[in-house]
Amino acid sequence: MAGRLFAGDPSEELKALSAVCLDASEKAMKWAEANPDILYVQPKDISTGAYGDDNLTDELFWARAERALSGGVVPGPDFLSAISAGTPTWNQSATLGLISLALAEDDSFSDLQDGARALIVAYADELIEKSAASPYRISLDWFAWGSASDIANQAMLKIIAMKHTGDDKYLPSLQADVNWLLGTNPTGYCFVTGFGTLSPMNIHHRPSGADGVPEPYPGFLVGGPNTVVLTDCPPTVNRSPFPAKSYTDSECSYSTNEIAINWNAPLVFMLGAMDSMKP
Repeated sequence: MAGRLFAGDPSEELKALSAVCLDASEKAMKWAEANPDILYVQPKDISTGAYGDDNLTDELFWARAERALSGGVVPGPDFLSAISAGTPTWNQSATLGLISLALAEDDSFSDLQDGARALIVAYADELIEKSAASPYRISLDWFAWGSASDIANQAMLKIIAMKHTGDDKYLPSLQADVNWLLGTNPTGYCFVTGFGTLSPMNIHHRPSGADGVPEPYPGFLVGGPNTVVLTDCPPTVNRSPFPAKSYTDSECSYSTNEIAINWNAPLVFMLGAMDSMKP
């Protein structure tokens, strides 16, 4: 994807980087296809989470989709046969390949584009059905690690469905997603640092915690309520037993107050798209 994006950049330096990216991705893809059973193992001298994932089907689908779009080689008609749309997470990335196919500008991919769009629209329709039953009109019914990013990713899929269908039925649910992230939620927090009347001050982010400045870096989306991990802080830090309120603005709470680039990415997509809809 980086190779495609940089190829048309006016900067000669980035145009050169495009070729480097394409070459590197082709080598990586060849290695992955030749060694499908070799999984990443955390080195013994590294103690942080390994993000272990022994199912590479989704990653390989996404990689093959991007390689096909970059090389202009259309995969066979069964390329989407085993793929379904879902909320993208760190270990479920197939939908990111569907998004690239759905937004493809190469006419030779029209059949795959139609198939990818149909899968995304069907899932987005499921999401707005869920939102209709939610007091806050969001589509989330499970508060796991990075629940705020789940809402941002679901908003992204609703935007793509709305762009494809031209149907404004997704807009109320999409607006509710934005509202939730910016403070209309049971915690009262705007989950984006530096914005709103109440926003996270003690994020689990080493540079913010070590720079001597009381305020954290602005513009970060924190993880939000999480009922999967409840023991990341000392017992003196209280977490609500109610799922949508199980959040604490504490630096120790890596399960609710961490930040991550793959959480901020859908936030930027969502806010940029909503801003472009203004009359």
